[in-house]
Parts: sequence; structure tokens; C-alpha cells
Amino acid sequence: MLVGFAAETNDLAGNAVEKMRRKNLDAIVANDVIPARHRVRVRPQRGPRLLLRRDRARSRDGAKDAIASAVWRAVCRKFLPG
Repeated sequence: MLVGFAAETNDLAGNAVEKMRRKNLDAIVANDVIPARHRVRVRPQRGPRLLLRRDRARSRDGAKDAIASAVWRAVCRKFLPG
């Protein structure tokens, strides 16, 4: 299973899907990059994150731990029986 990561400044989902296809990834975690002038007011760990999977037409927004758990579950489903 190939999982990629993308830092995007605009069109988070669209650019992430294009990168996933171009690099032939199974999934991609996309982070909405906050411009430097806004970082004082917004903590980077709270920025929007999106998980896109090639095998399902669904996405997921969430915090780092929620996205990490979703990636781990996908890896386990792919490689562990049952």
C-alpha cells in the first residue's frame, strides 16, 4: 500500500486527488497549508486534513490522530487476514 502526503495551498481535495493519481498512490493525506501571515492566530496542528483513498470514493476530515488511525486501519485491512 502506497500512502502519500500533500501540502496544498488551494483546492485541497482537487490537488490531492491529482497527486494521488499521478504518483499511483492508494491513499493520500492532504494538509491545508496556512500562509505564514496567519500562523500567529492559527495553530498548525489544527489545520484541515483530508484522507483520500483510491479504492473508495470517500474522504475524511479530521485531526492528526484521527487521520493516522484511519491510515493504520486501511493498512491493516489490506495486509492482515480477517
